Amino acid sequence: MTRFLWKIQSAFYHRLRRNPLSSFILRRENDSIRSFLKDLSIKQVLDVGCGRGNSLSVLSNSTASLVAVDHVSR
Repeated sequence: MTRFLWKIQSAFYHRLRRNPLSSFILRRENDSIRSFLKDLSIKQVLDVGCGRGNSLSVLSNSTASLVAVDHVSR
């Protein structure tokens, strides 16, 4: 049942991201993350409850060590 619900949620997420307003909001969110973190001397980032890891993808070009954890019950 969990996999079925995940597929529905995933399909919804992909459709949502095609929406221009949603894409704009995501870009602004990513810009805010970059702006906030650029002033910090970050060596490690832990994203708990990362989902698909969108927030960490913003930092993928940084020199920080990135770790993402998400729990999915089976």
